[in-house]
Amino acid sequence: MDIKEESADQATRVRKILNVLATYSFSLSDEKVLQGEISDVLNQEGITHRREVRLNEKDIIDFVFEGGIGMEVKIKGQKLAIYRQLRRYAAAEQINQLILLTSVSMGTPGVIEGKPTAVLSLSRAHL
Repeated sequence: MDIKEESADQATRVRKILNVLATYSFSLSDEKVLQGEISDVLNQEGITHRREVRLNEKDIIDFVFEGGIGMEVKIKGQKLAIYRQLRRYAAAEQINQLILLTSVSMGTPGVIEGKPTAVLSLSRAHL
């Protein structure tokens, strides 16, 4: 598989994850409960994932999918702190693409540390 095919496969995986999660309503009061609900939905939809994956001594990302797609879930926090966290995750070798699921009203650049990044607003996902 060449780089273009691999990138297309990753983009397809990311779209599938985002499309699936956008169709569900989640509890937004507790981040750990939310992560459990998300994991249940992913399992129900047949999307293979690992939870709480250690990237280095300091960082643990909430979800990792095939192809090095990492996903972080945030229901609160300062935008700059969230962005800094995403930069650290994007710098990790095992992450090739990032997804941020958040109820914090924020966007991200399309690329962080050279890695494509997507955002799904949990607040808007079930309006």
